[in-house]
Amino acid sequence: AALVLALVFACCAFAHALQASCNPGMVGVSDQGELMLQSCTRSSSLETILNRLDALEGAAATQQGNALGFTRHHCNTTRPSANAVFAGYHYYQFQDEECSGGLPQSLSCVGMLSVTQTEANNEDFSIQFPGTSWGPGVAWYCEICGSPNIEVVYYCPVERNEPARVSTAIRFVCSVPTGSSGWHAFSASDCHGALPNGTCDVIPRFGLGTPCASVTTVSLLGVSISGCTVTQRLEYVFMCYPSLPLPSPPFTAHKCSVPDSAPEQSGLTVYNFTSADCSGGLPSGDCDPTLFSRKACGDDGGVIVAANPPSIQWNMNTNCGVVGRVIGATYLCYPPGISPGYTRHTCSANLASESSQTDVFVHTWTPAECNNNIPQGNCDAFLFSCAIAGGTEKNCAAVGPPHTPGITWKNPGSSTSTQVTVGVVYYCFNE
Repeated sequence: AALVLALVFACCAFAHALQASCNPGMVGVSDQGELMLQSCTRSSSLETILNRLDALEGAAATQQGNALGFTRHHCNTTRPSANAVFAGYHYYQFQDEECSGGLPQSLSCVGMLSVTQTEANNEDFSIQFPGTSWGPGVAWYCEICGSPNIEVVYYCPVERNEPARVSTAIRFVCSVPTGSSGWHAFSASDCHGALPNGTCDVIPRFGLGTPCASVTTVSLLGVSISGCTVTQRLEYVFMCYPSLPLPSPPFTAHKCSVPDSAPEQSGLTVYNFTSADCSGGLPSGDCDPTLFSRKACGDDGGVIVAANPPSIQWNMNTNCGVVGRVIGATYLCYPPGISPGYTRHTCSANLASESSQTDVFVHTWTPAECNNNIPQGNCDAFLFSCAIAGGTEKNCAAVGPPHTPGITWKNPGSSTSTQVTVGVVYYCFNE
């Protein structure tokens, strides 16, 4: 961040010094390699440079992701959905400001439900992933809708090792000879003896304001000049980065979905996943089960994800078949002996009965209910079990630090909940 600010202040000071005689659109890099912002207006080339500065600033934010092998994105909305596709069904796409860590972008992101609450009595929740029509986001159903409180945690693999790229940048300067027109392939002599290679950002050295610059398309191989002959110096600076190994997450992710061919039962349905149901293959070994979708046609009373064997069960007090059903789990599985850089906690409870002053219930975990102790620190929380007896769906929300770790749910119209099975997985960082 300090480097970025220093660059910005230096650039702004230089531009201010040239204010009286600045040439609109003149943006480039000096012979010594310093950025030159001789601009009275924000040009496209200046945009390129500022975007690069933004990337430098953003690099610091990805350092934890590089250390872990994945980035963390917590997306929460309390906005009523304006996207009722048809009666009762709502789709919401998260906004950037609703996601700490920024909007997840990778098509390889996995997602886990953390909070599933609205003011309605009948509802379903299903994560929408990047690359889908409403992703990243969430879909839900409610008959009488109120304000939602929905939180999804996405984990996304690191796809660009930004800090390493910045620290290993190699600079190439390539000139376009005067008299060039049409296609000109760069030669080593155009580029001071070495052609640019790798993944590169390009900045016009004296681009805008130079004849032919506005009709030039540049690549690592050369430039294409449309309807113009170069008569003045035209150069490009390539900042190139070697191919570097990307860190890998400490887990393998498995997204498992119940197929339409699985029959729907009135009452309890238990489904054992097969390898055909799971991206990444059937989870095995040391796996944490989490929930990414509990959406079924009818009044379903609860859902439980299990790791051994990989399975999911849900209760349909009434059902209308498999139409619109999306029931699925995300498993995060670890090889033996790995130290992931955070602590893992699984807390669960089977309660015969729980009482409350209202129809909102809060259960605080006890040490006996959590393996690896009560979670502490900066924790992500994922639901894997939310099943309470009764005729309406229950709104579960995982609760983690800085609040007292536990789980809450709503049992509409009742101050007593029976046959309660609830569970949350916690990943805690920097405890």
